[in-house]
Amino acid sequence: MPDIVRTAKRLGYTTRAVFLGTETSAINIHRVRKRVEEGGHHVDETEVRRRWTAAWANLLDTWEAFDTVRVLDSSGTEPIEIAHKIRHEFTMVRSLPQWAQGLLETVAGNGAEDRRKAEHRAMNRRLGP
Repeated sequence: MPDIVRTAKRLGYTTRAVFLGTETSAINIHRVRKRVEEGGHHVDETEVRRRWTAAWANLLDTWEAFDTVRVLDSSGTEPIEIAHKIRHEFTMVRSLPQWAQGLLETVAGNGAEDRRKAEHRAMNRRLGP
């Protein structure tokens, strides 16, 4: 995904993202189980955890390439917007849930912290049940 976003940006397209985050991968695993019970397709727990972690890395890697980004907390029954970026202006819409604090502080810091270190820290903190 990062290369596609950068290519689109370079070609003059407006790039937008909506990031739905959850507090733990366990929430996503539970949702997959429920979907399967309702006749939907299965995704292995290991794959759910891999995708959950990769999503954070992708957001960190592509943040600057997007013109706008909306970040929503999808841990509950309805997604709630917690922050957004329009061009280079970052705004926290409401107080951040704990899972989003380090990640969003990193991207809002305009590169003050090495993104690879932040990515590593974010992934280690978020690897959960």
